[in-house]
Amino acid sequence: MTHKIDYLAVVGLSLVLVAVDTRAELADRAQQVIVQGDFVELDKAKRVTLLEGNAVVEQGSLRLTAGKMIVKEDLAGNKAVQAIGSASKPIAFRQKREGAEGYWEGYAQRADFDEKNSTVKFLSNARLKSGNDEITSEYIEYNSVTEVVKLRNAIPNADGSSGAPSANQPTITSQPKISPDAAASAPKKNP
Repeated sequence: MTHKIDYLAVVGLSLVLVAVDTRAELADRAQQVIVQGDFVELDKAKRVTLLEGNAVVEQGSLRLTAGKMIVKEDLAGNKAVQAIGSASKPIAFRQKREGAEGYWEGYAQRADFDEKNSTVKFLSNARLKSGNDEITSEYIEYNSVTEVVKLRNAIPNADGSSGAPSANQPTITSQPKISPDAAASAPKKNP
């Protein structure tokens, strides 16, 4: 079932997602928001939108899919989105990069988007990639204002303390910016 909704919480969701990366496709902001789900509930009084079952939000090149999404809006109009997946069916986030080829892609069992603090957090088996570069961690937090990425091998507790560490350490895999052929033909330095 597809719903085209002109409702602040859903439009706000797209603004939160676009704010995730300052290099994301700026043209997405002018596109319509399309919301899909097996079940969609809008509660204007509580400022909450619930999407359950095959939840999808699209705006331009941006696409977020999850088993469930909860969108909350505070009195100042700031949106917070929680996208919930599972180990067998993680959430998926994809958006074209602004001024560059390729896409940003993110996967995790859960993602929290916070418009007020300009952050996105990928939790549990998190993976963020662009092209062949990839970050994997139990917890990835990105702030689009400061452009700071934080990686942890444990999901923080509500009070900010470190949770139980996973066996996997955060890993950043960055591919060379020049081709292997160009590197092989580069002049060698003498020691």
